[in-house]
Amino acid sequence: MTSNSVSNKKTNNSSDVKLNTGLIFLLAVATGVAVANTYYVQPLLHELEITFKSDNIVTSLAVTATQVGYAFGLLLLVPLGDIVSRKKLAGIISSITVLSLLASAVAKSIYIFELSAIIVGLTSVITHILIPFVADMAHPSERGKSVAKVMSGLLSGILLSRGFSGVVAQFFGWRSVYFVAAVFMATIGILLALFLPREKIGDRRKYSNLISSTWQLFFSEPVLRRRAILGATTFGAFSILWTSITFLLTSYPYRYSVGIVGLFSLVGLVGILAANLAGKMVDRGKQKLSTWSAAIELLLAFIILYAGKYSIVAVIFGIIILDAATQSMQITNQGIIFTLNESARSRINSSYMFCYFLGASIGSLLSGYAYQNYGWNGVCTLGLICGLLTVVESIKQQIPKPPHIHNTQVNLN
Repeated sequence: MTSNSVSNKKTNNSSDVKLNTGLIFLLAVATGVAVANTYYVQPLLHELEITFKSDNIVTSLAVTATQVGYAFGLLLLVPLGDIVSRKKLAGIISSITVLSLLASAVAKSIYIFELSAIIVGLTSVITHILIPFVADMAHPSERGKSVAKVMSGLLSGILLSRGFSGVVAQFFGWRSVYFVAAVFMATIGILLALFLPREKIGDRRKYSNLISSTWQLFFSEPVLRRRAILGATTFGAFSILWTSITFLLTSYPYRYSVGIVGLFSLVGLVGILAANLAGKMVDRGKQKLSTWSAAIELLLAFIILYAGKYSIVAVIFGIIILDAATQSMQITNQGIIFTLNESARSRINSSYMFCYFLGASIGSLLSGYAYQNYGWNGVCTLGLICGLLTVVESIKQQIPKPPHIHNTQVNLN
């Protein structure tokens, strides 16, 4: 059967609830609060080094641990959104997130902290349970724009989390960051339970079949695979910068406090504008232009960042361009993959985002090693390699045909 005629599907569009401004705002805030959990740690690395008396490589593994957990949450939990009410799923997962954040706050060693970080990452994937929900409810002509609005919340969460984390840690200590985050997440869980619409669920399937069909989709959809590679290299580059920038900014010649380091993330808010522009370009069929622009920006960002070792202006401009490139590529990718199979959007998003965060995990792991052994130039060289890979992959990009002539054969039962 075709990928657009799938049995046992979840009939989300049959919901009588309209995707209105208030609901979009709630979902944008929820995605921002949830994704923030995975980024609080980045400006805290220097503080963790002092508290737990660990070196750069071991400490940077806290970032990798969170991203690995997130990647496996995407693989194992997000597909459930195709067969389980997202309202119920969001409530359960947000409760576990609260507990894991509290465990991080009271950790007595770097290894316990990193174990908690894995669970924080694993359960923070509520973000990618909610985004396909928006794609399901939005009108096809406004899908890119609607997803972009929610993704703006996600981007705000990524960027504001670092600033929030740095400032709170500066005045109240790094542990307080995780206590406050637990309160935020509990509040969001309650709001989603109260206001997230119920969905009509079709026939259920076995969990093993669900996971199997997720990878069937990945291997049968060349567009999905190409977009996953682009996402992995782009977010890998993003993670390369943000894993090591704390070490750069807290050392000579800058020697900034943790609060100042956290505030540097705010300069990336321009990425919100890039995300909305990319969403409009997707709706207008300009996916190729959006992809190429993001790939070139990624390459340019790390060329500029080489000068960041001695120029704070270069650091700021590099962050702005890199964040804009990352968000543009992400919106373009999701705008494309959500057209592939409307009844399997959670699974499509799951396989795509697994690759996305796998790229981030590898990027953060290599970034810590590069900074420890080769300094800031090593980090920028690593980012430049990711940029070149993204440009090369952009040359081979594919755009899906309209749904009525899409002929991919996939058995999802």
